[in-house]
Formats: sequence, C-alpha cells, structure tokens
Amino acid sequence: VIPTGKYDKPIRIVSWNILGRCAASGFHKKGGWETEEQARSRYARIAESLLKFVNQHQPDVIVMQEVYGDLFPDLSALLPEYEMKDSLTGVAMLVKNPVNENSLV
Repeated sequence: VIPTGKYDKPIRIVSWNILGRCAASGFHKKGGWETEEQARSRYARIAESLLKFVNQHQPDVIVMQEVYGDLFPDLSALLPEYEMKDSLTGVAMLVKNPVNENSLV
C-alpha cells in the first residue's frame, strides 16, 4: 500500500510472478517441463486464485512477471473492471478502471 499524501485513499499494488513456460514449473517431475495442457490448467488456476485475491483485497494495480498471452483471456473475462497493459516482454499490469486523476498521483 502506497500512501498518497493529501488524497483520501492509498494505492494498493500487488506483484505476482506467474512463472512462464520457459522454465520448469516445479509442479511436475524434477527437471520436467509442462505440457501445453498442464500449463493451460495452471494458468486457469492462477486466474481463479487471482480473482479470489482481488475480491478480498481490491488492489488498484496488479503487476505480473513471466506472464504471456495465454493467461490474458482468462484474466480479461474474470476481471473486467481492470484494463490490461501488456509490455510484450513478459511483464503485464492490470489497472483498475476507472482511474481518476487522484488515484495515481
């Protein structure tokens, strides 16, 4: 939580490393890589977990590392109140809408 001084609400920022497909997930045999199906299943579980977290904590900004396009359809459907900013480099940010001029000062 970042205090915003004279403004009445702090900014709530969450950072989450998703673990892209470029590395062994740790959820499968040692040194093993995920299959497409396993990765897709893991991404669906991540999206559901993130939804639960968002519902409980109401963050203003969610920053994710090692995330690629496969997760975006799930997140967009589950979190329509957030605008997705994809850097195309494995870092993505979801910003809660509407963003008013005082929320990110």
